[in-house]
Amino acid sequence: MPTCPFYGSNIEEREHRYHCRFCDLELLDNEIQQNGSRKQISLDEPTSLEAAELSTRDLLGKDSYFLTCLLQLVRQERTISYHDYLLFFKKARHQEGDSLDDDRNAGRRYEYWTRKPWILGSVVVPFRRGSQMLICNQ
Repeated sequence: MPTCPFYGSNIEEREHRYHCRFCDLELLDNEIQQNGSRKQISLDEPTSLEAAELSTRDLLGKDSYFLTCLLQLVRQERTISYHDYLLFFKKARHQEGDSLDDDRNAGRRYEYWTRKPWILGSVVVPFRRGSQMLICNQ
């Protein structure tokens, strides 16, 4: 039995075309699934953490899936840098000597990974400037 590739529901055939009433979509022959199965979507991450070093201008040209995956990776890295920062801070309190440089580096790293999600969030969900949305010219 032909089914919708998105919802898995039964579809109607109308004048040699298929229609899903739930999705309200006309479906092509190659999109039709069988017996309630749905279209398989690959969720491979299209990016790596190195993409966080792209400029804001470059990030504005990326699609929302790329940006959402990158935002997830950046948030994970922020958590790691936060735990590193706490570790350095606790270690410095109990240790004599010059660990101040390590503390500063850990602090800068934490600050970077804290600010990067703000940038990505603003790119994924553009902020308003007056009455117009921020629009990327590609």
